[in-house]
Amino acid sequence: MSMLESLVPILGIICTFGSLSFFVYMFYTSRHRERMAMIQQGKDPMQYKIQMQKTESNRVLKVGILFAAFGLGLVAGWGLEEGGVPSETAYFAMIFLFGGLGMIIYHLSQRKQRNKEDYLAEEL
Repeated sequence: MSMLESLVPILGIICTFGSLSFFVYMFYTSRHRERMAMIQQGKDPMQYKIQMQKTESNRVLKVGILFAAFGLGLVAGWGLEEGGVPSETAYFAMIFLFGGLGMIIYHLSQRKQRNKEDYLAEEL
């Protein structure tokens, strides 16, 4: 094994952890800058936190719907494979089809929720 071949795994590990550390650092510094800008503008940073918690719950809902749709796609792909369709075609087509349907369902549910929130805000 040559010297360069032994450096590849070491550099891979260093680059992986280095990029991960960089992203974590950028996340926290950008969040700090946003909060400082809000304070300078006279806004309450806690409103930002409430909005982020709301966004986080929506993100979890989106991922849940997407994974459930992927599971249904796998089941539908298995059914197509049993029906004679080549397995690669059946699984990939059904996973993407049901995944897309899951994202459409999420979008429709969020639009309905936003319309409801807008209606309640107008009443106040």
